[in-house]
Amino acid sequence: MLKLWLLVLVTAAVALSLKGRLRLQLDFCEGKERSYFNLTVKAPAGIKLYRFTFPVGERKSEGFTLGSWRLFIKWLRLVKKLLPELQVEKCLWHTSVGTGEAASTSWLAGLLWAGQSFLLNYFLRPGKPNCETVVVPDFLARTWSTRFELTASLPLLKGLRLLWWLLRLRQGGGRDARR
Repeated sequence: MLKLWLLVLVTAAVALSLKGRLRLQLDFCEGKERSYFNLTVKAPAGIKLYRFTFPVGERKSEGFTLGSWRLFIKWLRLVKKLLPELQVEKCLWHTSVGTGEAASTSWLAGLLWAGQSFLLNYFLRPGKPNCETVVVPDFLARTWSTRFELTASLPLLKGLRLLWWLLRLRQGGGRDARR
């Protein structure tokens, strides 16, 4: 009888792992007052499994170093693998831009809006009702701020692999973080 219950529990766990989804919340903000980049991974019940805060410090004048290019390439590979599996629930991209001159501000705001709309429609499935792009021009001052929020879900097994990769990356690398 104990073996039967154990078999039922294992079968239920496998079924839940195949049907369950992890929820990912990506939050990026860039501006004068604050800059941050957070990724929160939640279990199907809404329990926070991990919150990964990417370091945003002083901007270096030397630009990208070899190590930062390698990390950027790793992230692009990860996004390429996970993008077909993502189900986007909500996507917001708000930007405020100003050059101090009305003509160049309006031109730049239009260019930003077109670029943001193109990127969202290219990477996400078109026609998503919860995707929003807003560009607010400031004609009187030189300003720049942007905020990007994305809430998506991922199959549980792929999400656990992502979580493992993030933990290995946070600990300083390892074989899994290099792939």
